[in-house]
Amino acid sequence: MTRAFAGLLCLLVAPTLSVAAQPAIEAGVELQSAGRATVRTRIPADSGLAGTSGFHGLTGDPERGWRRTAMVPEPDPGGGLVFAGEVAAGPDGWLRVPIPIPDALPPPGTDLSFAAEIAPSPGYRIVDIFPAGTVGGADGGAVRLALPAPPSLIRFRVEPEDARTIGLAGLVDGAVALLLIGLGVFGIRRLLRPAVPDAGDPR
Repeated sequence: MTRAFAGLLCLLVAPTLSVAAQPAIEAGVELQSAGRATVRTRIPADSGLAGTSGFHGLTGDPERGWRRTAMVPEPDPGGGLVFAGEVAAGPDGWLRVPIPIPDALPPPGTDLSFAAEIAPSPGYRIVDIFPAGTVGGADGGAVRLALPAPPSLIRFRVEPEDARTIGLAGLVDGAVALLLIGLGVFGIRRLLRPAVPDAGDPR
């Protein structure tokens, strides 16, 4: 039992440590304006993915449909792979950053850890980011993301720092809070309701 628990703990902690040490894929996203950003994704030379010949990314959006698009790296003096480009916000205001995914399945045991940093343009902040697991960015600074494996894409929106809109996360938190409050009120009313006296035998 103890060995099984220790093994499970190692499986959960190891990806986090590998991400913290040196990710196999690292992306940097810098917003030039509220609706446009430059993206630079790097795979280091010592990564098991550096020798991969073909990569693709997920582009498009839910309304117009998703497409699998080839992603071609640029030469990297360090021997790794670099993918550079620009993304623009869709009609719905979301920016979607494709992440290079190998066309062929990597060998078992290949490190797929992923890290990204998204820097907003001055006067803006990042809201409603997916996937979850981000830290920072609450004060308008850069948002950092660390995952044990790369997502298909990063999706987020930006808004002016002085805006007071409620994002998706805020709506979900509010709904959960209202549900808990409602259950608490219901439980308290049940506890405080006076007991019904025993009417006894009607005969």
